[in-house]
Amino acid sequence: IMLPEAIAIVMAPTDVS
Repeated sequence: IMLPEAIAIVMAPTDVS
């Protein structure tokens, strides 16, 4: 996992805590 990929994973699923 790279930096932009981590950002996408954090920002994409809003319903998951």
